[in-house]
Amino acid sequence: MCQSGRRGEPPSAAIDYPTSFAELLERLRELPHLSFAGNRKTARGLDSKSADN
Repeated sequence: MCQSGRRGEPPSAAIDYPTSFAELLERLRELPHLSFAGNRKTARGLDSKSADN
């Protein structure tokens, strides 16, 4: 049996999650059928409000 636990299926690839709102906004280009209707400047400003800061 392979790592995924199912026969004939490749193991799942690791997901590379964005680490900031700025990176998330940049990566929206990877999803052509998704549109962002918010304010990009406000969204980027949320990075400074993160609990990790």
